[in-house]
Amino acid sequence: MSNNIKLSIPEPCHENWANMTPTEKGKFCGACQKQVIDFTGLSDTELAAFFIKHKNTAVCGRMHTQQINKPLPVPTPKKKILPYVLGIGLPALLLSCNNELQGKVLVGEIDMVTAPTPDITVSIMTTPPKTRTITGKVTGADGMGIPQVLVTIKNTDYSAITNEKGEYTIIYGGSNNKSVIEISQWGYLPFSKKISIKAKNNAVASIPVCLKPDDQSPREIIMGLVAPAPVKK
Repeated sequence: MSNNIKLSIPEPCHENWANMTPTEKGKFCGACQKQVIDFTGLSDTELAAFFIKHKNTAVCGRMHTQQINKPLPVPTPKKKILPYVLGIGLPALLLSCNNELQGKVLVGEIDMVTAPTPDITVSIMTTPPKTRTITGKVTGADGMGIPQVLVTIKNTDYSAITNEKGEYTIIYGGSNNKSVIEISQWGYLPFSKKISIKAKNNAVASIPVCLKPDDQSPREIIMGLVAPAPVKK
């Protein structure tokens, strides 16, 4: 299953944005009687999060041309521990209780004792995967940290979003010691860098990133019904 989505506007709208009525999230179009949400100030991460949350909703939007027709990485939700507890922990608890009840049977008021049942201990041995920590800071040309930037390990589900200082931390559990860090952020040139991660468990790698502004691309605006779609890998 893909962890990327791509946005497109198949039929651009040519109504005048300046003539529309301002709303909290954009403007109201009197011609089509719909709210047009202004997405021009959102990062790639925020765009992806919005359309994942509203995947079954028709949305009219106003966007930069650089925000559409490209993959937008979607962070993978963390796995919950509850299925493990229900699948392994609960049966083990029931087995333990059953062993304690065996060996003693009550019939009326007579306490009959049967031969004791030997205790059975079930051990599940698993080898935890090696985890390595990748940290860094994403900055611009001025050295200031850039928040809300999605940093991903290429062709994996490992990713992180930078905090308000531009810092990120990825807990990497993959088996490949050599990989590529990728960043695609609107307003900046795409970034990718080959990295080498030590095979030692709990190893830490620091990968600082400096993004260069994309000054050459035009800043065209497009409006219309936004069509999100998964990107096939």
